[in-house]
Amino acid sequence: MRFERRERPGRARASTIAVLFAALAAGPWMSGVRVATAEPAAAAPGPAPAGAGAPSTTGEPAAGSEQGPPGPDAGATASGEERAEELPQPTPGPEVTLDEAFELARARHPQLRSIREELVQADAMLAQAWGALLPRVSGQIMYTLNDQATVIDFASGFADFLPPGMTLPESEPTVIRQQHIVTAQLQIQAPLFNMPILSAIDTARLGRSMAGLAEEEAARQLLLGVATAYYGALSARELINVQADAFDKAQNRLKAAQARLDAGAGVRIDVARAELELESARLAHEAAVLGFDNVRQALAGLLVMDELPMPVEPELDPMPPESADALVEAAGEGRTDIELKRLAIDMAEQNLWSTWTEFFPSLGMAWTLQSELTEPAGFGGRANAWALVFVLSIPIYDQSRYGELDQRRSEIRQAEIDLETALLGLDTEIRSAYRSWESSLTTIDTAERQVVLAEEALRLAEAGFLAGAATSLDVDDAQQRVNAARINVAVQRYQSRMALLKLLFLIGETPGG
Repeated sequence: MRFERRERPGRARASTIAVLFAALAAGPWMSGVRVATAEPAAAAPGPAPAGAGAPSTTGEPAAGSEQGPPGPDAGATASGEERAEELPQPTPGPEVTLDEAFELARARHPQLRSIREELVQADAMLAQAWGALLPRVSGQIMYTLNDQATVIDFASGFADFLPPGMTLPESEPTVIRQQHIVTAQLQIQAPLFNMPILSAIDTARLGRSMAGLAEEEAARQLLLGVATAYYGALSARELINVQADAFDKAQNRLKAAQARLDAGAGVRIDVARAELELESARLAHEAAVLGFDNVRQALAGLLVMDELPMPVEPELDPMPPESADALVEAAGEGRTDIELKRLAIDMAEQNLWSTWTEFFPSLGMAWTLQSELTEPAGFGGRANAWALVFVLSIPIYDQSRYGELDQRRSEIRQAEIDLETALLGLDTEIRSAYRSWESSLTTIDTAERQVVLAEEALRLAEAGFLAGAATSLDVDDAQQRVNAARINVAVQRYQSRMALLKLLFLIGETPGG
């Protein structure tokens, strides 16, 4: 029965370790942790005096009667300093504060860089819309090759029709059309009145505003993930410290058990149990360090770093909110996704107006200058000529525009419904998150009290073991309860921080400013 009792705490410890890493993985982003070197536990006091033939409290033979030579058992136990050196250490890396992590994510993450390109594209579209109002200038040079030149010789053509004795003065033949013709043309076109162009400028302005808000929302989403990963890393550091402390205490219990055995006041099974507990603590610490490096690798991915970052404990956590009512009011004004839905309504209304502008007449102007680079033809041909043209376009009937008007009106109603739906869920979402955060504070207080009680029980069990009133199983059970309680505190603190970050995210704030 005692060995069955020994197995239960081991399973409990494995489950609590799994709980913490499950909590770290539950967030939208994983993270890394900076590990603080655990302070070595105080050495356990020496064993209480006991007679060489004192009976064992576990039913084992008396210490001085049937024990074998202590050599093999003693040689299996290393000193605390040697054991500490064998513990694996986290991969070294540069220290990164939370603000530095935010700056790195903003500057390096490809998601934000991609959205910034969309912002550049929106600026370009606005410039294109404005450009449609400016005059357009074009030029061309045209070369024409005719099969032959068209020439008229008036002197020879009219000679047959003249009275006898009358002659015409000699003259050069007149070229009506040259065989080779090279002309240059310059044209300037400008809209004088065009409502669709003016509407397109307003549409581009709204698109630019929506692109800016989309960038802010994407940055807020990313920084929330960075903060989630960062605080998850800090919680993982607490887990490593818990396992390091458990390893130190297991060392002390092994030394105490070995000392009792050497003094003839203990039994070998206590030494074997202490060695087993020490190896279990070593494995748990190795698992914690491995998990620590894994979450740091995830954080490095968010920060686009080659090295594994070492997060530093912030001096201050985010400021807690005052009340749920204030949060609901702030969320309606500060959340970028709500503002995007309002802009979506404006965009739908602008699209409706753009459709209406297609019913307006438009007035345009074109000025053309044409210059013949070859010799002009006869009969008053000029080398240069220009023309000014005004064009008034009046739309008379287009049935497709009426269907487009109905479509635009439906888009406005849909955008208004989307905004109403978002606002309806806003109040419930924030109040529920606020209650979860308040509940997490109570859970932390309870978990911290459990640590105090578990440590007191461990102190009593260790004192009883040294006095011969308790077994090593009692000490082991108490130690496992301490480990589980301390891990639970780390989990609850992490979950409370995540609840607060989620609450700040819901009201539209960016974690860390």
